[in-house]
Amino acid sequence: MKANIIEGSYYEMGFKVGSQIKRFFKPPPCPPEKLEFSRQCKEIARQYIPDLLEEIKGFCDGGNYNLESMEAFLLALGFEFFHTPEGGCTVFAIGSKLTESGFPIFARNYDWDESFQDLCGISFIHPEGKLKSITFSDHMIGIYGGKNETGLTIAILLAENYTGKWQPGIRMILSTRWILDNCRTTEEAVSFLEQVPHVRGQIFMIADTDDNIARVETAPPRIAVTYSKNDYLYTTNHYQVKSFEQYSDPSLIPPNSVERFNKVKNFLENRKSKIALKDIIEFLKSHEEGVCNHFEFEGRKCGTIYSWVTEIDKTSDPIHLMATIGPPCKFNYEKYTFS
Repeated sequence: MKANIIEGSYYEMGFKVGSQIKRFFKPPPCPPEKLEFSRQCKEIARQYIPDLLEEIKGFCDGGNYNLESMEAFLLALGFEFFHTPEGGCTVFAIGSKLTESGFPIFARNYDWDESFQDLCGISFIHPEGKLKSITFSDHMIGIYGGKNETGLTIAILLAENYTGKWQPGIRMILSTRWILDNCRTTEEAVSFLEQVPHVRGQIFMIADTDDNIARVETAPPRIAVTYSKNDYLYTTNHYQVKSFEQYSDPSLIPPNSVERFNKVKNFLENRKSKIALKDIIEFLKSHEEGVCNHFEFEGRKCGTIYSWVTEIDKTSDPIHLMATIGPPCKFNYEKYTFS
């Protein structure tokens, strides 16, 4: 998995990334309806994530890209219809009372098309005047999750059973990046997500050093927040809140999502002793008892293409977590730090 250090003003960070990838990345053509949708999203972004618009401008200048076309790509990616693999990601967080180390633990398996594995990377991000973080993504701007210097940790997933239309708003990978740049607690992150318009059905898992664990589910214009009552929370790729029934279709829930959800449930609810980090790693790696999986979708090989896990301690300098550079069933977890 590639690692990249990105520091400076938002414009400077964007310029650096744009200049790095201009030789091999060209955004796809943008149909008129997507362009119009992205313009509406940009107006919302001006209000909620203005610094990231500056980063996109720097990216376009560094890579010599057309600004409006790139904004459409980054602000509205996925607006056009497409099929997603019938699997998905697994995320869970465990409070300190249940762990052997006495620290909260956050874990994530990222499942997608295996052809994207080489595009995934780790970024060490430090915007000028903002919080440092270690993040994961296959995007030039926007992230799927990570951990910042205060210990705040977050990951995102699609709600595959969402049936509503896309709404002008902020894509989840941009909301997640903004949260790690600016928020120090789960409460702050949830507050941001409650205010910002969301483009589609998605799920956020958030945890901090004070054992505050939250699952945030969105179905525009609705949002539901669940806080941990049993010192843990978990999610896969379908809604848990009953109030979203009008925005979802049970027939769209991938069987794989239900299977993984039940495996995490059994893992957490049937433990008879405190959970060690090594136990979680084995669970993330296992096919039979755990949530590492591989499958085919429309002729494409899909499955868990990387995994990461971290103890959320109060001393986050340097920021640290453990991740695999490929499927956890084949690759060891390596420690990454950023100070």
